[in-house]
Amino acid sequence: MSMNIQKMTVKEVVDVATVHQPKGIELQIVKRRCYALSFSTGGKITYLHNGKTYFSDTNHVIFHPKNESYILTCQKTGDFPLVEFELTDSVFNEFIEFEISSPQPFIQLLNQMKINLLHPNKTAKNLSILYEIFDLLSPYTDSYQNSILTPAINKIHSNFNDSELTVATLANLSHVSECYFRKKFHQAFGVSPKKYINNQRIKYAMQLLKESNKTITEIADACGFSNVYYFSKTFKEHLSVTPSEYAKHNTKKGI
Repeated sequence: MSMNIQKMTVKEVVDVATVHQPKGIELQIVKRRCYALSFSTGGKITYLHNGKTYFSDTNHVIFHPKNESYILTCQKTGDFPLVEFELTDSVFNEFIEFEISSPQPFIQLLNQMKINLLHPNKTAKNLSILYEIFDLLSPYTDSYQNSILTPAINKIHSNFNDSELTVATLANLSHVSECYFRKKFHQAFGVSPKKYINNQRIKYAMQLLKESNKTITEIADACGFSNVYYFSKTFKEHLSVTPSEYAKHNTKKGI
């Protein structure tokens, strides 16, 4: 990998969509219209670009360069969410393949972006979410591959809704003391491990409040909060409204 996703400056979020691809389809893409990040919720696609092959599945995210031509082949039927965007610089002309532990945190963010696209005043919010996706992908770039934080980040992204997930557990995975782990984590992400975990849980809770019929207690449990009171307190600290108030104004009412 020769490029650092953190150096990308986004000018505009163009579209957020989910593309269904059947097994066996082969497409030749000529001069892609804009940059994109694509994910998989179960299928598998291979991309052939400049003699190199890249894989998109539940454990791999793909960065697509603008104005490049490539061949897409679907190896396994599935849905592939993607976000398309424009960058201020046009020097990124190679594919990037990110290995991830779970697509779930990214899919949640993309779903939020889809909703925001319906509201013109949410343009800045989508830029913020896209940078958040960049941040989530950063631990999987070359500079982080050998980081002591990698096992812990993988654990958080796949098990953030485990109520028994603790900083001690994460430090043990990284084979360092809890104090040293907290220090390195804050240096890398700008927040404490606990706040990072709670951020993931709150994002998931927002999605459940909008799209499910679960009770507040059930959502608290599904997101990994030990009790509904702590969930409500944390939710209000993040969004300045209670879970019930958020659900009242954001629940989807039909298609």
